[in-house]
Amino acid sequence: MNPVRLNPPLWLADERDYPMPRSAVERVYQSLYERIVSLALAPETTLSRQALCQEYGVSQTPVREALQQLEQVGLVQIFPQSRTQVTRIDLAQLHENHCLRQALECEMIRRLSLEASAECMAELQHWVDLQKACLDQTNGILSAEVMQSFALLDERFHQALFRHAGQAGLFVLSRSRLGHMARVRCLDLPSQGKMAQVVEQHQVLVEAIAQGHPDAAMTAMRTHLEGTISRIPALQARFPDFFSG
Repeated sequence: MNPVRLNPPLWLADERDYPMPRSAVERVYQSLYERIVSLALAPETTLSRQALCQEYGVSQTPVREALQQLEQVGLVQIFPQSRTQVTRIDLAQLHENHCLRQALECEMIRRLSLEASAECMAELQHWVDLQKACLDQTNGILSAEVMQSFALLDERFHQALFRHAGQAGLFVLSRSRLGHMARVRCLDLPSQGKMAQVVEQHQVLVEAIAQGHPDAAMTAMRTHLEGTISRIPALQARFPDFFSG
């Protein structure tokens, strides 16, 4: 079964919190990272340094350094004097990604449930309402465009949690370490009922923050984040060529 591949730029969240790439290395790295986590570059795709140099209009050095950075976060494997290949989704690293994301986002929602501004609540509800509207327009048909829009809104919702908790930079840093999780989320998004479940759980999170209940908010966040992890066996069965370990 072929997964739906998201348009890479839409996976990148709100530009207010993302610094624009300043160097050729950053530009190549960011572009390749987005293409890999959106599945535009599937696992085991071979990356030609020469072709990348031509595509990005840069020399060998920025491409080499960008690929080395991608290898450090587990998204490519460099075979010296041979080739560079996009990795499969590593289960051990995936569970590490999940632990990191859960720890950070539970802390963000705990902080917000203790003291959230009216602006925070309005923005979070705004993203949930847009997700509801996006889902209402599907008429039961999940096109690539709908899923691209929904994925962007999902990312904006979670990004807002970090920003209003005063940790916008931590959101950017954490997302750079969650590449395996991002790919699994792409695979899981088209699953039946997944988008509706996300909307419902986001609404529960907003209400828990509004009610000022830290424990309830953290429990709701854990439930929300564990949804995709719980479906790993099913996703492995559907997309065996995407996983290793």
